[in-house]
Amino acid sequence: MAKHWLQLFRIALAPTIAWDVVAGWLVWQKTSATQSSSTSLLVTLAIVLLVYHGGMALNDWADRRIDFQANRKRPLVLGVLPANTALAIGLLMVLGSVGLAAWALPASLAAAALLAFIVLLYDLGGAFVRTFLGPALLASARVLAFHMAPLGEAEWETVISSIGFVPGAALAVWWLFLSRLASYEEKGAPGMHILGFPVILALVPLMLSEKPSVDLWFYTLWALLAGWLLIPAWQKRHDSHNALAVQAAVRRALVSSPLIPGAILLAAGLNSILITGILIVVFATTHTLAKTFPPE
Repeated sequence: MAKHWLQLFRIALAPTIAWDVVAGWLVWQKTSATQSSSTSLLVTLAIVLLVYHGGMALNDWADRRIDFQANRKRPLVLGVLPANTALAIGLLMVLGSVGLAAWALPASLAAAALLAFIVLLYDLGGAFVRTFLGPALLASARVLAFHMAPLGEAEWETVISSIGFVPGAALAVWWLFLSRLASYEEKGAPGMHILGFPVILALVPLMLSEKPSVDLWFYTLWALLAGWLLIPAWQKRHDSHNALAVQAAVRRALVSSPLIPGAILLAAGLNSILITGILIVVFATTHTLAKTFPPE
């Protein structure tokens, strides 16, 4: 039973969302005169993880009929977990994150409430919201998670003046186009149409490349990302992508997502060996968890 709950919450993806939060905190530490405490970071991680994983449960609850028709092997579709209980726990986690912010880190309350609102709107807003606002909402949630730790200590204007606009913009473009690519998972699309998405995603790190601290490590990371995304997409550019082929392209991009905060940190001048080591841990932990709790 516990395994099914952890699968419902997509626990395998926890290292990637935690990495977004930690990366934002590290950039803030590097660029700001304010040195934040590790305690505030831990509280911020708890807030974001509660919202994220609670939102996953709500997403599965809202999509359970669609998932059944698509024959997806998810806990609510298989009937191993009660749907109403999943709804209640998901809501408790998302709303509880706001309560945690109010109690333990009041400065982050506005940002936590905004993040919870975005997640609830995406999960429970219905087909119209998903169709027309879904990618923008997902991108906004990931950008906000990246800035969450600094926003627990300073106003938005102060955070942006310290970190800069470009890191958030790079994350927004990445998640916006990744979400748009995912919108073709149900119906498929021509290969040349799909090719445009990995091309744009591969170019995202170059938004950060004008920083004076950018060096060979940064371009090595970018080359690996570009090759990982573009080579299979180029080879299949003349094929008609069915739903499974699009899902494979989405998974490749999702697996690559931790590299974007990594590129932001490298562009900010943080130690390249440290960043590489953290990325290896994130990838290895995610891969290990995914074997036991498939995030499908």
